[in-house]
Amino acid sequence: MSETAALPAPETTVVVCTGAYDIACRWQFRADLEPLAHVPNAILDFTDVTYVDSTIVGELIRLHRIRAEAGYDGETVAIHAPNIRKLFKLLQLNKVFRLVDALNHALDGRSVTLLYSSAP
Repeated sequence: MSETAALPAPETTVVVCTGAYDIACRWQFRADLEPLAHVPNAILDFTDVTYVDSTIVGELIRLHRIRAEAGYDGETVAIHAPNIRKLFKLLQLNKVFRLVDALNHALDGRSVTLLYSSAP
């Protein structure tokens, strides 16, 4: 009789975001972020995000607060667009989130679960 051990679920979840995020997609974005609230390592891939407004920034801060209260480490955000990186730095979000230039800089060879979010 042979036994097969189940592989452990990846401890890192990546939400890959694309498009322009604003108040019109706030509730969908919140739902897309929900799985990140319950995993040890959370990564947001914003490399294909072209715009974010203050409601989206608020959703990111909300996620950070929920994860911090659960005892998880900070989130990593991969940002390629100079305008979005500038916004994060102006708002000092680089002190809240670990910012990297590309998703591969955040993965460190980890096994991950990929989820997708697309702004309308």
